Amino acid sequence: MKRLFAAILASAVLATTAFADWNLSPKNKWIGSVWWQNGLTFWAPLDDPASPLKVNKSAAGTTALSFTRATSATYVHPTTGLITTAASGQLRIESNGALIEGQRTNVATYSDNIATWIGPTHATTILDNAIGPDGLLTADYLMEDNTATTEHYISGQALTMDDNVTYTVSLYVKPNGRTSVLLDCFSKVPTEYYSYFTLTGSGTATGSGIISLGPNGYYRIAESFSSGAGAATPRCNVFLNNGSITYTGDGVSGVWIAGLQAEIGSFPSSYIPTVAAAVTRNADSLTFPTASNVSGTVGTAYVTADLNYAIPFTHQPMLSAASSRILYKHPTADKISNYDGTNLLSGVSLSASTTYKLASAWGGSSKSLVADGGTVYSGAFDGDMSLTTNLNIGTNMFGHIKNLRIWNRAFTDAELQSITQ
Repeated sequence: MKRLFAAILASAVLATTAFADWNLSPKNKWIGSVWWQNGLTFWAPLDDPASPLKVNKSAAGTTALSFTRATSATYVHPTTGLITTAASGQLRIESNGALIEGQRTNVATYSDNIATWIGPTHATTILDNAIGPDGLLTADYLMEDNTATTEHYISGQALTMDDNVTYTVSLYVKPNGRTSVLLDCFSKVPTEYYSYFTLTGSGTATGSGIISLGPNGYYRIAESFSSGAGAATPRCNVFLNNGSITYTGDGVSGVWIAGLQAEIGSFPSSYIPTVAAAVTRNADSLTFPTASNVSGTVGTAYVTADLNYAIPFTHQPMLSAASSRILYKHPTADKISNYDGTNLLSGVSLSASTTYKLASAWGGSSKSLVADGGTVYSGAFDGDMSLTTNLNIGTNMFGHIKNLRIWNRAFTDAELQSITQ
């Protein structure tokens, strides 16, 4: 009897552990069972930086995932919380899962050295003055002087930009007595683009700029603008702000600055360090074989995903083949969608920098999809997802993917809602 009780207890613990991994609500009616294991053919956690390509279940064994990137790249390590360099061919795992990005180039040179900028006015710079967002002595200090009723700032680096292209300029700043800055950018025209940033709490941006919490007490601030065409030299200046950018300095306060980046695109991607020349980070490519892992005629797919920034009018696939997409953000209204090569099915709109639990099922003449346990959207299915030899995970999506699971059966609406709660 004791042995029987122990076996039952062990089974219950296993089931509870399995559901803890899914982060399901304790009120979920499926708790206490392992129904979701029925038909499971593929499972990649994508959550361990020490074993980024670990696979828990696959017809191809534990080496099913394939990843390539021809250059090194940086990411925020989920344990240290610092910007860390990943070698070429190394999948980057952050706290939200595998970081998947398209190619970008940082045209700002000497990204960790403001001595290459045009220079300070009513301020002083001190190089390598503090620990930066990478945990190294890489941050430079911009310190106001004590001149009365004036602006205290540094004129930015002269940037080389193509004509009439949208660029995003970003940098990391950390407050030291001044908790607000103005990022003031000029195009080739020159047209001025600027935003104010408050460096407290989660940070706020006034204007069109973007602010996010960075590593080691830093904030990443960014401004996007069209480079235009003309004789002026593009640059972004940093003004210290004390309720106004015109004030009497105290000769001590300022901000630390690190990680200047200027790249083509409407949002900042992961930091690309540079020295004497521009540096390109190649695109991430993560795939797995379809054979015995996923069926084009019947199946269910689940991922936890977020888009760092929604890219207007662009497909952002989480799981896709050459001519079909099992789960992706459709450019119309940024909706989660499924496309079988013939029929488009769209659900709710996705917001940038928000984590979603997404699932799609297909089989017979219908297919369905759902986000976060909400409304199940259903539509016509042409009978074949038109899969290729390999499925792509997050190609050019600029976001995170975690906990990818595939089944060889189509889930019911109730099951889809259950696994995405």
